[in-house]
Amino acid sequence: MSNVWDDFGSVETDDRNPFLGAGRYRLLVEELKTVESSTSDRVFFIAEFTVETSSNEMHPVGSKRTWMATVKSGKKINDGIAKKNVKNFVSALLGEDDPAQIDGSTMQKLCADAQPAAGLSVFAEGSDVETKSGGEFTRFRFFPVPDSEQ
Repeated sequence: MSNVWDDFGSVETDDRNPFLGAGRYRLLVEELKTVESSTSDRVFFIAEFTVETSSNEMHPVGSKRTWMATVKSGKKINDGIAKKNVKNFVSALLGEDDPAQIDGSTMQKLCADAQPAAGLSVFAEGSDVETKSGGEFTRFRFFPVPDSEQ
């Protein structure tokens, strides 16, 4: 029987950024995108950032980090929560006081190759939350950065 680690030396890593953990941050958007799963009927919204300020030493200034939401999972309640979280993020990022103004066409533009949100900053506050099944995830709240500080 072969050892599961026999070929480990030849395994290549990818360029994925670690996910943000609990803390307070100012984040600079590098890229916003949607990605369809290649193995299931799920779609993810992914925001890639550079950390500008941080209260968490595990996520230092200058590090690259990711925030992700599963916007299509096949579970309607989960999809609704994820889309609300994304809308809150985008509203804060764009400084939009009326979230109803953020629609599907806005999201398509933000996630397009032109990346119009790249270079914008947003404040984020994350806290760890325990799930009913005993797992844990980090819930984020986002706040706008004043135009004068963008």
